[in-house]
Amino acid sequence: MASPLKGAIAKAVGKALKGICFPITYRAITNTAVKSGATYAIGVSTANFTNCPAGWGGVVPGDTFANGLTTHTVTNTVAPVAGTMTGVTFTPALVASMASGAAITITDQKDYVVRGIDRQVDVSFITNTVITANDYLFTLLADGLPMTPKLTDKIQTRDGKFLTIVSTAFDAAKASWTVQAR
Repeated sequence: MASPLKGAIAKAVGKALKGICFPITYRAITNTAVKSGATYAIGVSTANFTNCPAGWGGVVPGDTFANGLTTHTVTNTVAPVAGTMTGVTFTPALVASMASGAAITITDQKDYVVRGIDRQVDVSFITNTVITANDYLFTLLADGLPMTPKLTDKIQTRDGKFLTIVSTAFDAAKASWTVQAR
């Protein structure tokens, strides 16, 4: 979904503030439900998945899924054909068997570089609010963000930490997003 904040004011504010803002990595996270296409034994590192939703592009290297307590990372690109992905490779190999028809959630992460400002929350703002001492607030220029921020997404601080977004709001002129993350 494209960000609704794309008007003339957003573009003007983005142009005026571009020089004082710095690049911030915004990580959009999408979860897609599929099913195991067969029963797979311990040690297997290739699997088929069924029940892929129509219009979904499939997996790319770096996507992840969990089986048991282990998270596996996809190592190839596979698009579904008629709702089935064949030959998805991953690492590490299975450490627990995977049942045929088991519900699997594939997680896709895509990074966007946007311009903005971040700041750690001042303790004086915390009393009687839903802000915690380790929260960060980000102001992101709307003309550079290609989607509406979601609460499951991540954002990177200047010192390299990725934080989970816990609230979002846009300003009255629809020129910027304010994102709270922890």
